[in-house]
Amino acid sequence: MRMCSNISIDSTRSKRPSGEKSLTSAVMIRRLFSPRRSRSDSIHSRCPWELETPTISASGWCSARSSRSGSTALEREVQEFVAGGWGHGDILDRMSARYVHTCIRVREIERSLAFYSHLGFEHRGRLTFESAYNIYLGLSGGGDVLELTVNVGRDEPYDLGDGYNHLALVVDDLDNLLSRLSQNGIEPEKPPYSPGGRPEIGRICFVADPDGYRIELIDKDFPTPQDPPHPSTV
Repeated sequence: MRMCSNISIDSTRSKRPSGEKSLTSAVMIRRLFSPRRSRSDSIHSRCPWELETPTISASGWCSARSSRSGSTALEREVQEFVAGGWGHGDILDRMSARYVHTCIRVREIERSLAFYSHLGFEHRGRLTFESAYNIYLGLSGGGDVLELTVNVGRDEPYDLGDGYNHLALVVDDLDNLLSRLSQNGIEPEKPPYSPGGRPEIGRICFVADPDGYRIELIDKDFPTPQDPPHPSTV
């Protein structure tokens, strides 16, 4: 996670009293997100060109440019800062986050509720808007991790595209679950198998909900894989 990818710098000129130093955006970012770094860092010792005085807005990428050359001086400053060690740890040390839910759009809520109930989901709540409503589901002992959105009046199927792949559930007994699903007209894409022919990963299979969203069912456990990097990334 690079916070700068969600921050844009809009540059505006302002006159400062003689002798007052301008603050580049990279230094502002350091002070915002890495207060443990030294604040005595001289901007003129790091950045000999003059930058327009920046302000931070809510979206886009860092865009302030050198007022002398028109080049992306700020981008070079930020890249140097990132290369020097600014990264995941500095940000995560200063924020707290927890996973809440995944949202998918469905058309026939009763069919969807029946399907997910067979996988162990419980109906937790509802949020109603003028033209849509959300149904919240969760697994026993867990949070409301699945949000089903119904857009009122939607009849045509949703285009799932080629980006979405699947949700995944670990189940206690995959074979028993598949037997119960079959009794309710739900069949897997193919019988359980070990991905990539690797039995150490365990057994999985896929089912699809009424709107075509794929659900991976994992038998018993799924320890976090620790494979070496893919050759394409080396």
